[in-house]
Amino acid sequence: MSVGRFVVVLAAATLGMLFGCGNPSRGSHDMGSHPGGVGRGSVLPVPLGLPSSPSASPAPFERIPYALPPGPEAMLWLYDRASQDILVYPGAGVGIENVFEWNPNQFYYDDRRDIFLLDSPREVRITLVEGIEVGGFAFSPVFDGQNNLYFLGTGDPDLADSAIGDAYVKHAPRNGTMPLTGIATESATGVGQPFPVGPILGKPIYLARINAVGRLHGGISSLNVTGSGDWVVFTTADGGLYIYDTRHVEVQALIAEQEISGGHASSANIDPVWGRFVVWQDSLRRSIFVLDRWTGQIDPVPFVAIAWNAETVGAPNFYGSDPYDVVLLVTLSGGAVRLMSYNLLTEQLTNLTLLTAIARGR
Repeated sequence: MSVGRFVVVLAAATLGMLFGCGNPSRGSHDMGSHPGGVGRGSVLPVPLGLPSSPSASPAPFERIPYALPPGPEAMLWLYDRASQDILVYPGAGVGIENVFEWNPNQFYYDDRRDIFLLDSPREVRITLVEGIEVGGFAFSPVFDGQNNLYFLGTGDPDLADSAIGDAYVKHAPRNGTMPLTGIATESATGVGQPFPVGPILGKPIYLARINAVGRLHGGISSLNVTGSGDWVVFTTADGGLYIYDTRHVEVQALIAEQEISGGHASSANIDPVWGRFVVWQDSLRRSIFVLDRWTGQIDPVPFVAIAWNAETVGAPNFYGSDPYDVVLLVTLSGGAVRLMSYNLLTEQLTNLTLLTAIARGR
């Protein structure tokens, strides 16, 4: 399979003053400790304090799990970049979304009510969060590098339908606690019959600082976390974009409404290694935006630049320990679906694979 490549020239925009609560940390940064300025000009004073070292060694992503076709028949699929194979995992069930790989061949995801982990080698599906633990519905899960599980939850079915809720975290097992894979192995009840191990992760903790912002702005509509767990980026239902510093328990707004001409922010993500790049969609779903937190620069990537016939572009996601490649699921006119990656340093788009038959449920 050939891989098409083409380059997008971005129109730069400049981020103005940050605003919000708390006082950001502004220490000096060793210019030799990171690849600053590659493809984006010289490194300027950072808007917020950054970790002094990466949470993991940066490495190109290798595998992309995703759910298609959209809706109640969605199944778990996996694209392997090296072999260009596409695999399906029926044991995950149907009607799933927000799929990520926790460990090789272990996937976590939700069905907009509960959050699951599929341990494919052992053919076991276990429940990480039961919706009833947070009022009825749990969704939008994301693990940090310490296996703490962040997610959204609500007791309002209408909000759940819109993927809006309050932010929670379940902390990882401590010393002396059996790991999840061990529990899955010893308590196997067969694929399709989830075994609840939510209590092993601890009880859901309500993230008060994040939710205080969310309650003022209609709720939390997306959240993501760096591998170190130092930074949580989130959007609110009215389109605000914020970052939460877990070390100093501070929340700051990342953009002012007037900074973005394409609408409000949604579906935010942050690079897993450095916490340098924040990416999001505008609420009108016409562009992807990239904030480089080391330079304070915002770049728009219009959908027409991604593909001239793009009708919708899915939420931008990072995978594995790759802090520079953003993966997009692009629906083209006529129903064809492509997996594409956008490199934040080279500003290059790469066609990964075509998923037309899968997207149509065949």
